[in-house]
Amino acid sequence: MTGSTAHFGQDADKALHLAVDEANASGCVLGKPVKVATLEDRGDSAEAAMGNVKDFTAKLAALEK
Repeated sequence: MTGSTAHFGQDADKALHLAVDEANASGCVLGKPVKVATLEDRGDSAEAAMGNVKDFTAKLAALEK
């Protein structure tokens, strides 16, 4: 993670990974493991939004196969 506010994202990412690790260690969520994908947005809200759209679109395409 980069950008002038990277430390906020890095801290949040570490906390999210910790929570996911704990959830998965205690039996997952609804019986399925949780996965986290961290995307680079360079501290730019437009870049973050586009990254989410690309990730979501890729996941939809994978489901359609």
